[in-house]
Amino acid sequence: EEHAYDVQSFAVSPDGSTIITQGLQYIENDGHFGRFTRLWDATTGKYKTTLVDDRNRGGPISFAYSPDSKTIAIGGNWGISLWDVVTGEHKVVLVDEATLVDHGYIVGVENLAYSPDDETIATWKDYGQEVHLWDGATGAHKTTLGHIDSGFGCHLEGFIYSPDGSTIATKSPGKVYLWNAITGECKATLIDEPIGPSLNLAYSADGSTITTWSDKVVNLWDTITAEHKMTITRHIDDISGLAYSPNGKTIATGSKDGTVLLWEIPFYKYSDMNPREIHGNWRAGWALDVHTLSSRPLPGSGYDTERTELGELVFQLKYRHDRTKIQPIAEAAAKFVKEKFAVDGHLVLPYLKAVLPIPPSDKNRDFQPVTEVAEEIGRLLSVPVRTNYLTKVKQTTPLKNLPDVASKREQLRGAFVVRSQNLKNQCVLLVDDLYDSGTTLTEVTKVLYEQGGVQHVLVLTLTRTRTGGN
Repeated sequence: EEHAYDVQSFAVSPDGSTIITQGLQYIENDGHFGRFTRLWDATTGKYKTTLVDDRNRGGPISFAYSPDSKTIAIGGNWGISLWDVVTGEHKVVLVDEATLVDHGYIVGVENLAYSPDDETIATWKDYGQEVHLWDGATGAHKTTLGHIDSGFGCHLEGFIYSPDGSTIATKSPGKVYLWNAITGECKATLIDEPIGPSLNLAYSADGSTITTWSDKVVNLWDTITAEHKMTITRHIDDISGLAYSPNGKTIATGSKDGTVLLWEIPFYKYSDMNPREIHGNWRAGWALDVHTLSSRPLPGSGYDTERTELGELVFQLKYRHDRTKIQPIAEAAAKFVKEKFAVDGHLVLPYLKAVLPIPPSDKNRDFQPVTEVAEEIGRLLSVPVRTNYLTKVKQTTPLKNLPDVASKREQLRGAFVVRSQNLKNQCVLLVDDLYDSGTTLTEVTKVLYEQGGVQHVLVLTLTRTRTGGN
């Protein structure tokens, strides 16, 4: 047996044994279409039973499995009913139609969800402004979430429970709120834009992060502090779906551009970085962290290298060509510039007119890691990135192969040029991946001052060697 017409929605039970489908069926004796809900064996695909409720003839139907997979809650224009998954029998009308109407549900329940502990059912209606919480056993109304926004365009578009059931996140155009699932009080506002796009929501498995996405952009938020953690913007077309891995360390995003990308969630905290000031002919400079903590030769060949967490991200980007590392690296760098990079007690960000990446030594690489990180830093800071302002015009020997600083300086003499003075008397941020002797940064800074007429050169490197900056 199957639905004669559209299958409009489906869900798999938490234990994976049963699939519920909801679709259209023509009812001959009534002469119209009705919505029918059927259960299927998830292993064999065989039809099990139809959940029949004569009170529903059309109108919206929503359903949700209880966390123990034993009960299905179905909402419609008659109320909320509970059904036995094994037998398909109707158990009880949890909330009747009159009670729903009293709470503003004129056309019935269009969306519902169980709390993780099985004790509460949450409902909302399209274009409504509230989420209602009902006792999962008695049907008693417990509390209401809402009444923050009013007016056109302020309707709710959905909600999700946190994994532990303590919080409900609601979404509406340009807005995301976190609510105490027991008291109904608003705990935090993640996004609050007067006019914003429709958003989608997902929690990490441990509940520490909530993810919002819309169009081509994904944002991660700390659920405790409500602070923004990072932004993902590598798709070239709208994102159509997102999912966390079970361990919460990876996010998969699918896009209309035909790709599915896997993102490693940064496993270090910004506060764990160890920035160090670096000195030279520039106005001020910082290296965000040391690159390696130790490196021991292995018998035969190779090294056993222990890197800092930021150092590992840089290594994976440069030598494993893992572009997913660009985002967390740039997020850490931009956050430092916004909050910590200061000269004479003044944050430098308001004075920056351009971000300049150090020109690549190997122009034939399939991608340039420093350039791409600098571009993302500039985007996050809303500062223009000038990738062609500096040019390397001389082929040089890798500096790591030269014996001393004097040899490195001679090798770099005349290697860089500035082809315009349109940054004259301006303040610029020079970005590189690794600080060691500072020879390259010194030569480039000299060129910026002498050829470009730049007023202030600020330097930011992602990492430093263990001796760099000492």
